[in-house]
Amino acid sequence: MQIDRTNTIEVGLYSYKNFVTLNKRQIDSVWEWRNHPDIRKYMYNSDIISYENHLRFLEALFEREDVAYWLVAKGERVVGVTNLTSIDLKTSRAELGYYIIPDMLNSGIGLEFAYTNMLFAFSYIGCDSLFGGIDKRNINAIMLDSYLGCQLDSEDVENINNISYIRWILSSVDFFGNKDNLNDIRQFVRYMKAKKQYFNYFKKMLNSMKFHHIGVAVKDISATAAVYVSGGYHQSEITYDPEQNVNICWLTKEGMPVVELLEPVDETSPINKTLEKNGVTPYHTCYIVDDIEQAVKDLRKMKYVIVSKPVEAVAIHGYKVSFLYNKNVGLIELVEAPANI
Repeated sequence: MQIDRTNTIEVGLYSYKNFVTLNKRQIDSVWEWRNHPDIRKYMYNSDIISYENHLRFLEALFEREDVAYWLVAKGERVVGVTNLTSIDLKTSRAELGYYIIPDMLNSGIGLEFAYTNMLFAFSYIGCDSLFGGIDKRNINAIMLDSYLGCQLDSEDVENINNISYIRWILSSVDFFGNKDNLNDIRQFVRYMKAKKQYFNYFKKMLNSMKFHHIGVAVKDISATAAVYVSGGYHQSEITYDPEQNVNICWLTKEGMPVVELLEPVDETSPINKTLEKNGVTPYHTCYIVDDIEQAVKDLRKMKYVIVSKPVEAVAIHGYKVSFLYNKNVGLIELVEAPANI
């Protein structure tokens, strides 16, 4: 991985000019674009940047090796800004970010620009893997990055300045394995139409589901609980759950996630296979929903498979629970609000 900060890099019809080589007019334009409300609203830092701070930032780029910014043009026309941050030269890994300038928004170059930025980072900079965050309100960006092969992790949501960002990753192997057909607008339009409904449900579920607990499959519930108790957790009584044929106990600690331990009762317990394969291991994540029947219907439309239909759970005071599975997420449990334990 090597970053050339002095020469303009040509990638097909696009050219990448490093920020350290910008002239006064270009510096001023970047500052104006960065502060445009349609640009900064999706940034980690959506505050207006003063011109003095803008100049200080540009000056610091001469010395920094962990970030790099480029002014991107298509032909003679500037179309956007691309950046790599959190650059790790040893692992050839970086966070990719970019935006289209206000005058070019809705110009139809979104797919081509995003694709070219990834090609630039992998082929010309030498990145082995890229990652980033997408404002969960920006449904078009979620769909675009998914189309380009990024692995979106709905479980990995980072909150920055009260905005939730979904994390994504993409390796060079995965990108080059599929890149031949990615920059095809007709294929992308077909993909968008097919997935639009899916992502609307995805967005809806992210807004409505609240984390409740993580379930851990264990062989000896008392032995595992003792480890948590030694770390300051409070252990509930052990309860038998006839629906899952497991013994359950809750572990709670102020400021920490709730943990549910699940121990098989006999050879018919569903967690036996998990324990045989992995030993003691996280088994599922659980989320609170207001309407469990509707939530199950929504998740089925998102290609989740029902493992168990909603039933009352003795371990959660009779509130209804349901288990579902998705190959990209794993096993999840839904519990109907308020879900007191």
